[in-house]
Amino acid sequence: MNGEIVERVAKNVGCGVSELLSQHEQVKAQQNSALLAAGKSQEDADLMTLRVAAQQIRLRESRLKRSGCTVYEGMFISVPRYRDWGKLTYGKLAKQLNTLDAAARENLVAQGLITLFERDDVSGGWLKTHNPSLSARQMFEEGTATMNVSDLPDECMNLDDGSAFYAIANKSSPTFPSGGDNFRYGKARRQQELERTSLFLGREQGSGKEPTLLTVKTSDALAKTIFPTFTPCEISLRGGKNNTAYGKAGVTTLTEKPTLATIFTAPPVDADDGEAKGVLPDLLGAAWLSGLDALAGYYDGLSEKERWDNLCGCLLEVCHIDPRENGGYIVTVGDLDLTSLAAPIDLFVPAEHEDKVNFGVGSLLAVVGNTWRTRDDDLRLDVSGWWCVNAIEPAADIEGGAEGWDE
Repeated sequence: MNGEIVERVAKNVGCGVSELLSQHEQVKAQQNSALLAAGKSQEDADLMTLRVAAQQIRLRESRLKRSGCTVYEGMFISVPRYRDWGKLTYGKLAKQLNTLDAAARENLVAQGLITLFERDDVSGGWLKTHNPSLSARQMFEEGTATMNVSDLPDECMNLDDGSAFYAIANKSSPTFPSGGDNFRYGKARRQQELERTSLFLGREQGSGKEPTLLTVKTSDALAKTIFPTFTPCEISLRGGKNNTAYGKAGVTTLTEKPTLATIFTAPPVDADDGEAKGVLPDLLGAAWLSGLDALAGYYDGLSEKERWDNLCGCLLEVCHIDPRENGGYIVTVGDLDLTSLAAPIDLFVPAEHEDKVNFGVGSLLAVVGNTWRTRDDDLRLDVSGWWCVNAIEPAADIEGGAEGWDE
């Protein structure tokens, strides 16, 4: 590919040459074989995929401007599992309603918490008991009314006695503070409402500021995206208050940028001299532990509120790696201290990140996660982030080499 052509296209698009070449490589990986099979020469295929790459960058920049999002640079520290608030709400309500009589259920309708449906043997449909102020999208007032409907709404959940209900999404105000229509007011809440709350250490692109900790929230389909941790990257987010940013479907994408490691003064963890130092130990402070054996002392020292979303970390050694049936790996890690009585734990690497398991048994991993105590008084650590500090050559069945922070 002629360098002058690439520079001219990059200038027209308004991006850097390296960004254009990176996008071009992605397009070529997807389309080059098909173009050659269609009779195109390699030179023609290169030019066609370059044009596609340029258009993709233009489209991405256009969407970014319209969305109100900003490009951030840094790395994710913690990416825990998503929570399904809809499933949690409906599960609690169903459990409660199954124990209540008709009068108590109707009281919840009057309070604007649910809408209830009971079989109507006469019409063959359903008798809907609802709050009339919410149904009319007026300011909320307690009360109930009934009407006949032929079918149940999709959002309904069945109860043990054959009746059904849906939860009310919002009863606070028909409009937003801006004056716009509150589309959730009086409507049925969805049974699935996914949200993932992650921690990102970084800054707005071009700000030149020191990286700071940012809470990143993604919802619905975007919440299913598992961002890689401790991987220098760029990501488009909509900034909010209190150091919180939000992902936006169709706009928020993560692009790995190894060169962005330079915005940090140290690697995530450096354990060469026997004492762990680096970004992660500095960030966690007292929550950076000596190992799994120290979880009990750490957890017992937390308040009830702190236990809900605590984050701690430590260095652990890889003692086993198992491939998963649908791709990815189960990596078993344990304490370095031979006298530790703590059982090893598993961390799960999804199929989309399996290329990052380029290390073998005996490697040293820095892990972060949330610790909690079971009803049997056992301590658990749900790993939400990991990084390979020192890699041992992997066995033959795990491809790839060991790439460190500075490579």
